[in-house]
Amino acid sequence: MTTQRTMPAPAEGTVSALPNEGDYRWVLLAEHCRRTGETSQMVHTRRKRGIWLDGKHTKLASKKRLYVNVEEYNRWVENQKH
Repeated sequence: MTTQRTMPAPAEGTVSALPNEGDYRWVLLAEHCRRTGETSQMVHTRRKRGIWLDGKHTKLASKKRLYVNVEEYNRWVENQKH
């Protein structure tokens, strides 16, 4: 017997910057860029300037693979001033 996982409906008024993000908390930098249209340079610049923190927004894993935290990215987008 298999169990199908379903995602709860988003709260009214919330926006997800990454549609169809599924159950993944961390995605590789290339996947993040593909989904958002951002460049890897934009991500690296935020890290260098301390806007995004390693361990919270990004994580450097073995073989120097950079991951982006989807949940923290969405929070960051939602909190940006317009």
